[in-house]
Amino acid sequence: MTAITRTWLAMAAIAAGLIHVALGAGAPLVLGVPLVAIAVAEMAWGAATIVRDRTPVPTAALLGALAPIALWAGLITAASVSGTPELLAPLPFLAMGSATLFSLFVAGVLAVHRRRALRASDPSAATEAATAPRQASEPSVGRYLLGVLAGAAVMSALTTPALANTHAGQSAVPHGTSHGVHSDH
Repeated sequence: MTAITRTWLAMAAIAAGLIHVALGAGAPLVLGVPLVAIAVAEMAWGAATIVRDRTPVPTAALLGALAPIALWAGLITAASVSGTPELLAPLPFLAMGSATLFSLFVAGVLAVHRRRALRASDPSAATEAATAPRQASEPSVGRYLLGVLAGAAVMSALTTPALANTHAGQSAVPHGTSHGVHSDH
């Protein structure tokens, strides 16, 4: 896995963690605690991924990336079966949808990487590996920085509206105003 891919994984995990923390802050305790726990794990894994030259605990991270998606799917199912759509009110669609995209990205990349590693360790795959194109080397500094900037632009474009859609984002003081002081001038 290249340095750019690891950096994108870390950014996606941290972005999902930020959204999950914001959602957990405005959710009832039964939803807030799991969301905040998931968020802490996502952000810690993202930070560890940036610091290391390989992804830490990829199998656990793959399962962890799918956990908030399973939680949301379970809540959607419960709301549909019980006929109470207000169960979904603490988890706005835009925010959970963006966090789910980040989680699916992390899970997808880790699954592909795991599949390639398993295939490389399989003796019958040796003939396939011999005919497969050679893995690309690490990018130059310029390409790495362009990749980081592109990733940051995508992550911020998805994270900012998602955070604004959470209870914490809606309760935030508008930009350009002071706390508690509102002027009509």
